[in-house]
Amino acid sequence: MHRLINDIRVLFAEIYDPPAAARSASARQLLAGEDGKLTLATIFVILALLVMTSFVGNSGNAVKEKIEMQNAADAAAFSSALWMARGLNAITATNHLLGELTAVCVVHEALGGPELDAYGNDGWTDNDAKTMNTRIRGLVNPDLAQVTRYSPYWQAMLKPINQADDYFLKNFIVKEIASEDEKFHAGATIYDAKINLKRETFSNLTMKSIANAGYFVPPFIGPFPVGIVTAAIASGVHFYAELQLIQILKEWYVIKAIELAALSMAKLKDPIESQALPTLAKFAEAIGRSKASGGASLVAMRVDQELQGLGGSLNAELSFYPTKRTLTLPVELEPPLKLQGKAGWKEQEPPPIDQGLLDKVEEMRAEANSNDRDALRKRSQKIREIEALNEKERKAQEKKEKAEEDLKKKQEAKEKDEAESPPKKDPDRDKEIQDLEQELDDLDEEIKENAEKRLELIKELRLEKYAGDKENPSSGDPHEELDENAPKMPDQRHIDASARMKGRKAIEEQISILTSQKSSLQKMVNDDKLELKPEEERRLKVSLKQTQNMLDIRQKELQYSGQTAKEEIMEFYTTSGGNPTIKNLGKIDVDSTMLKYSQWVRASYPYVDAFRSGILSMFEEQLPKSRAAESFQRYCDHFSMVKPLQYRTGKGWEKASAPALNWRDKSGREPLAMVVMKSTYSGNQSHKGREPWIKDERLAERYFTVVGFAYRPAEESVFSANVFANSHPGGTFAYAQGMVYNANEQVEPPTSPGSTQPNVGWDTLNWESPVRAPEQGSGNARTGAVWPWEFFSGNAINSNEARVQLNWQAKLVPVTETRIGDARKEKSVDGDVRKLLDKSKKNLRNLVTH
Repeated sequence: MHRLINDIRVLFAEIYDPPAAARSASARQLLAGEDGKLTLATIFVILALLVMTSFVGNSGNAVKEKIEMQNAADAAAFSSALWMARGLNAITATNHLLGELTAVCVVHEALGGPELDAYGNDGWTDNDAKTMNTRIRGLVNPDLAQVTRYSPYWQAMLKPINQADDYFLKNFIVKEIASEDEKFHAGATIYDAKINLKRETFSNLTMKSIANAGYFVPPFIGPFPVGIVTAAIASGVHFYAELQLIQILKEWYVIKAIELAALSMAKLKDPIESQALPTLAKFAEAIGRSKASGGASLVAMRVDQELQGLGGSLNAELSFYPTKRTLTLPVELEPPLKLQGKAGWKEQEPPPIDQGLLDKVEEMRAEANSNDRDALRKRSQKIREIEALNEKERKAQEKKEKAEEDLKKKQEAKEKDEAESPPKKDPDRDKEIQDLEQELDDLDEEIKENAEKRLELIKELRLEKYAGDKENPSSGDPHEELDENAPKMPDQRHIDASARMKGRKAIEEQISILTSQKSSLQKMVNDDKLELKPEEERRLKVSLKQTQNMLDIRQKELQYSGQTAKEEIMEFYTTSGGNPTIKNLGKIDVDSTMLKYSQWVRASYPYVDAFRSGILSMFEEQLPKSRAAESFQRYCDHFSMVKPLQYRTGKGWEKASAPALNWRDKSGREPLAMVVMKSTYSGNQSHKGREPWIKDERLAERYFTVVGFAYRPAEESVFSANVFANSHPGGTFAYAQGMVYNANEQVEPPTSPGSTQPNVGWDTLNWESPVRAPEQGSGNARTGAVWPWEFFSGNAINSNEARVQLNWQAKLVPVTETRIGDARKEKSVDGDVRKLLDKSKKNLRNLVTH
């Protein structure tokens, strides 16, 4: 022992390295022959350094791996969301391609109608035109319209003029405009233009025939040069009519040139309709297709391919939720159109007249005036009882929501305690949970009883659409009773003038009823004898405002129900035949209100308005006599609904007896549909800008977010693996959440559609804000005049036309507990990922802070 202590003393003396002279003899003896060797203390120091280095190195590697996995998870989430954004942008672009191609077909069909496609090469004889041609020839061939050569006073002067006039009328006017064997090759605008030119020709020839009488008056009657004056007037009339006929002939040649151009362009329309449109529609459908409709979507497959390649470069297993099998874009196919008998082409029908409200008002007034107020008080009492039940239900709903929230918190706390080891139990909490469950049952029963009582009161009051009735929800006005027998606007097919007059009479009758209703309501509001409560007075004022709104709608309908209406009501000819396009369009049955605000019409009509603008300007400048511009604009508006209807139903025109066509299913043509955002169309109505997911956070999260996962299996520690075991034997796991969104402006649209489409960014059209895209029938764009054959030259571009801004984007967002919870429950999620999510369930709430 003494020797050991001495050796230690010597060792410390050596460590402190005193001067050699100070060293003892024993120390020199102990260290003799050990020069250059490590001391025992140095060994411990080096060992400690090695351990520390290994510890720091392994810790750094673990941190590096965690950062890599988190970056990989971020990349997986962002990449998945980015591909969703690309998919939505691709769908939006495809919808616009469909719209543009549809607009091309609409513009073409507005020129010649479907008759040009069916009978353009062979043509047909038109009875109306044949009658007009006979009348024109009846003025020319007997020399009635020419400058007469039979005047006894001016024969020498008029004979050479007559020869030139006769040559012009017979070889140009009759031969071109009033040919005996004339055949028509087109309907729509071209047909209208030709008929109008024939009418103008007949009018001017008649004027020339009447003017000839001026040449048969003697030059002088007494001292007055009456004949000279009448001859001068006749010559002026002939000169004016001749100029008009030259203009008519010029327009006739232009119309024929347009007809030839339309015939040649008809060959382009068939491949567009039979190949291009179906291919584009199927492509858009495939981008957002779900498993239920035939397999993984293109976006899901592309995300899976992207993450596989990315995972290889990052040395990580990347996955995503929703998975390849379940990932779909928040889109769906636009629902089929509602085809119903003879709806015709009309404006959106306003709500029916509230005849029930009018009856109640008159009844209340009669009761008040007769001083029999018991019935009125009973009615008011029942209304107040209904309101009390509503208030009671509202409070019960609030209690129910609070109880559900408390129950959820306590159940989660219970699950958390049970997951601990050993499990914790809290009898008081269990009792509270039971009480809350019982309270929820009682509240449900109370709500049910209130609903039954309210329904009984509603039946007594005959207010079948009162707010709160879950089967028939409405605006909430207890006076809102819609009588099924109330007069409604008839189907506005407007086949002829008499039908239009019947439509006008129906509207005028409804205006009269509404005016009476408004007057009665106004008297009720101003009548102090009724002693109405404030709430009852408020309801009457609301009803008065609704009546005024309906009255405004009917008055506007009356304004556009005559022969000059330009939006939805066509001008029909009073002759026996008329434009064959009109007759053929009359065979179409469809709910035109639903069609007017469909996605296909909204995607195509702005392009129709833009494409036709230059042609309209040219028609207005060059073809005033034929009124081609007016006809072309109307037919563009009509076919902007007919063509989408044709593509969406798979129907089309089939030959019958020229120029008649039948509207039937087209063999080999499947119905097409545009891809729209989920819930945009339901109940035969457009809810664009008011979809449920706009205000439902849970629904929006499900539709627009994706979670990315990154996993790397456990590996041995880099340093001193035998000493430092891997602290993550299950591997390293990370997750992140991405979101797809639209950066365009989003404004809640008005209740009633306006002249422009809704300013909605979260849509598959993405019109640039502020939206200038017109609703169907509201467009009136103009640009520099171009000829129809210059249509594809780019000269018809309007700088003020509606523009598109594809703006679906992706970004990373904080991970939400609900989305991770959904992934944990999804069986299609990778097994290792689900195990890790289950393992992290206890700490999930602490890990997710948003």
